Amino acid sequence: MPQFTKLTGVTFTDTSLPILRDLGEGVANLPDLSAWVNANPNNYYLDQLGNLALKDLSPAGADFVIASNRSKGPSVSLGALSGYNVVSFAGNDGDTGGMQRSVSDAPVGADAEMTFAAVIRVTGNLNSNHNLVTTGQSNIGVPMYATNSAQRLGISTPDVNTVQDADLTKWAIVIGSISGGSVKLLSPVDLETISQSTGADYNTSSAVYLGQNNSTSSHLVGDVAELIVTYSDLLAEGNAYHLRNLLDYWKAKFGV
Repeated sequence: MPQFTKLTGVTFTDTSLPILRDLGEGVANLPDLSAWVNANPNNYYLDQLGNLALKDLSPAGADFVIASNRSKGPSVSLGALSGYNVVSFAGNDGDTGGMQRSVSDAPVGADAEMTFAAVIRVTGNLNSNHNLVTTGQSNIGVPMYATNSAQRLGISTPDVNTVQDADLTKWAIVIGSISGGSVKLLSPVDLETISQSTGADYNTSSAVYLGQNNSTSSHLVGDVAELIVTYSDLLAEGNAYHLRNLLDYWKAKFGV
C-alpha cells in the first residue's frame, strides 16, 4: 500500500526513489484519469515530420501531437525545472502553436465534468490571453488561461468566468475544473482557496488542446512541465484526497 507524505521545500530529481514512485501511483489512480503527459526521457518522440509528440501515460493512451492548424509546434527544454525537461511553447498568430490530444473524447453536455491540472510558467507578454489548456473551439470551448501579463489565472465557459491572482511568470501549479455550468479554480498562491462561478450556458467540444484552442490566434508563450486531465471534478469536496495526492506529487517532484 503506497504511503503519501506531504513534503515542503524538498525536491527529488530521481524518479526511481520510492517516494516519487508511491506518489506517482496516486496520480495513476486519479478518478477518470484521461491524459498525463510530460517531457521526461522516453515520454516524448518526434513524428515523421520532426514535430514533438508527447506520450500519454494515462489508461487512455491518447498522445498529444502538433495541432492540426499549425506547421510548427513546441520543443523540449532539457532540465529546465529541478532537473526535469519541460515543453516550451513559442506560439504566434500564424504557423507556430500548440498541441492537441490525438483522440477527441472529452465529455460534453450539461452533466460533463473535467479537470485541467498543470505545472506551468509564462515567459512572454501577449496582446491577448495565454491559452494553457482548452477544450475545442474558441466560441464554445472551455479555456484555462493566463492573462496577457500573466498576473491572473482564469477558467471560463461561454457565459461564466472565475479568476485567481497569481504571478504566473514563475513556476506554478494551476488546476481548474468544470462541472455542468460551474467553473472552479484553485489558487496557485496558497493551493487551498477555490473560487467558483456558475452560469446557465454550458457548451464545449470533445477536443483537448495544450497551448492553444482550434484558432491560430490562440496561443501560449511559456513552458509546461506536466499536464494531467481527468474527466472528473478534482476540485469537488469528495475528491479532496485525490487533489492532495496530486499536489504532494508535484511538490515533491518539482519543488513548486
